[in-house]
Amino acid sequence: MLDLVREVSFAAQDIKYGNVRENYTGEELAEKTIGIFGTGAIGSKSVRIAKGFDMNVIATDPFPDGKLIEKYNIKYVPIEFLCENSDIIMLHAPLTKENFHIFDAGKFNLMKPNAVIINTARGELIDTKALYNALIQKKIKGAALDVIECEEHFVSNTELLNDNDNSHCLKKTLINHVLSTLKNVIITPHIAYDTNEATGRILEITLQNLNDFLKNEPIRHELNLHK
Repeated sequence: MLDLVREVSFAAQDIKYGNVRENYTGEELAEKTIGIFGTGAIGSKSVRIAKGFDMNVIATDPFPDGKLIEKYNIKYVPIEFLCENSDIIMLHAPLTKENFHIFDAGKFNLMKPNAVIINTARGELIDTKALYNALIQKKIKGAALDVIECEEHFVSNTELLNDNDNSHCLKKTLINHVLSTLKNVIITPHIAYDTNEATGRILEITLQNLNDFLKNEPIRHELNLHK
């Protein structure tokens, strides 16, 4: 979010290659409205961080979190309202059949022309072609993507070219490559979660779940998308 609204990566690349512009004026986060799609474990932490920047927070989730409402005064809204009123949209939802390509051309048409979208959840939440069209038509200002559709083929296309059943991924990968060349797009290789500390927590939680299961006790970290 900070990188995108302050053009940090773009400015760093420009100075590396001697193409420095006169103007890199960014925007402050205070008073901006952030729309968070999914307020589970990760989304709820994003709420706390956003409030630290004095941002207004709205959210969309089928299971509103009363604690977040009480502690941070966030408002749960329909996704259409979130798209229409957010300066920054951040995705933190798991991928389900119901939300596949939920951010499609119709949703992008609702967004502000100065809005940016950030996806660190699952690439398939966004219709890649619709995102590309929204960017080149200047319906939104920018995008930061740590996940993309068919991301396993983005870096190496050899396997994809030899797989006749993956023609849909071939199209997505082509669009992803074009997206990566746009000045207002940041793409990273699914690294948002990847820290030494996070890896330790993942191992610890996995061992706790296995131990609970073997002891026939309630699993402390059970994933239940319908809870």
